[in-house]
Amino acid sequence: MASLVLHAGPFEKGDLGHHLLMVRSFLGVLALTSLYVGAVLAERDLALAAVTKGELRFRTVAEALAVPLIIIDPAVSRVQFANEAMCEFLGKPEQDVIGMSSLGFYLRDEDRVEVMKILYATGKLEGYPLTVHGMGGEERKTLVYSRLVDFEGRQCTLSVLQDTTERVRADEALKESEARLRFLSGATEDGVLVNDGGILTDGNEVLGKLLGQPTESLIGRKIL
Repeated sequence: MASLVLHAGPFEKGDLGHHLLMVRSFLGVLALTSLYVGAVLAERDLALAAVTKGELRFRTVAEALAVPLIIIDPAVSRVQFANEAMCEFLGKPEQDVIGMSSLGFYLRDEDRVEVMKILYATGKLEGYPLTVHGMGGEERKTLVYSRLVDFEGRQCTLSVLQDTTERVRADEALKESEARLRFLSGATEDGVLVNDGGILTDGNEVLGKLLGQPTESLIGRKIL
């Protein structure tokens, strides 16, 4: 900041004009400084307004999503943001989710380490299969899509979860049923068939022998 030092002793000839010039120079510097500070403050206010507007827009979009979305600060392992779908997925109100530790979210700590390793290496996750704790601590199968983002001045992870638990359970049940059917089919001398509206979808080897054709050639044909 500019400073002004005035001569404290008796004025000599020409001193008054000299000091007036000093005062004018000081006032000029002060005016320029004020203009500069004002411009900086104006830019700061505009930047803050833009960030605030951007955050409001982000929150509006995030809350409208039907899929769980969560933002975590990995430096402190704390949740910074979670949309309504994520809160429902966890079975907790927003005020309990924001700020909570994210460590308990993972089924195993090795999963968290692997996820962060991939994110720091590539900057993203695309459909990464991850089992996490959902409502009431229930294990849920998910596909995770993540990005490294800057959120409120901190590097965070933004993740969207696709809950595949029911689909995985259905696939596992179907595979179990098919395995049981094949076991039973091989253990009997009777023809065994599976049909959908009279269309053969599966059958054992004995069925083909009874019908005089390989069972594989009958798949997809109407037999009932």
